[in-house]
Amino acid sequence: MNKYLLGIGLVFLNMANNSLAQAAIYNCTPDHQHTCDQQGCTTTTENFAHAETFTLDTQRKIISACLWTACYEGRASFYHVDKQGEITAMGQLQEQGDNPDKSPRLLSLTKDANHHFTAVWSYSGSGLTFDMGVCQPIR
Repeated sequence: MNKYLLGIGLVFLNMANNSLAQAAIYNCTPDHQHTCDQQGCTTTTENFAHAETFTLDTQRKIISACLWTACYEGRASFYHVDKQGEITAMGQLQEQGDNPDKSPRLLSLTKDANHHFTAVWSYSGSGLTFDMGVCQPIR
């Protein structure tokens, strides 16, 4: 009986170690920004990437974004994770800093196996903004 329990314990320990080994932090930098409303979409490819970054922390389940003048962070719910490395996370992010805005910012971020990402933010009834680019694993 003790060998049986020890075997089960080792299986669970191995599963936990594999889960932690797959956890990572990704720093995502956009190279395209699309802003869409009822009239259509516009695309920006210059003079914005320095002002926008996104971070996905799969171990702590946190996403963050720095968008021009403010940075935001919040817990993420993971809706799609597959063995090929695609991850989709969504969260309500609170503004960070000395004078945080009271209203949260909704953000969804999907990263594929090749580390390309799409981050959708600035949701409203009249449109949204989404950025596309590449994520670099930093851990």
